[in-house]
Amino acid sequence: MSRHRDAPERRGSAITREGWQLRDEAGRVLAAVPADAVSRPAPRIALDGATLFAPADESPRFGVKGLRLPEGGGRLALQTGRGAVSLDVWEGNARGFGRDESRTLAIAASILGLGMR
Repeated sequence: MSRHRDAPERRGSAITREGWQLRDEAGRVLAAVPADAVSRPAPRIALDGATLFAPADESPRFGVKGLRLPEGGGRLALQTGRGAVSLDVWEGNARGFGRDESRTLAIAASILGLGMR
């Protein structure tokens, strides 16, 4: 495995997630990682795009590194040149994520949105 591809796992990064989905405005899955994540139901809780905090989550969870995603995953809304899409994310560990990791994910999601023309 390349040293770049496995770098987050070697560092113990919370950015490593159990699953990711990119959905269009109609809710169709455009892409999913890993491939079996395509069958997951869409998360019901929206995440704030800047902080990844879930304002509607009535029982926020915290790990040793900080905030955790809601149970059942979270949804980031993205506006693109093709219309609205969402990035659905499920956590892969219970450590949570710190400020740098939440910013990294928020920036990556923004870049994804900008890249969809």
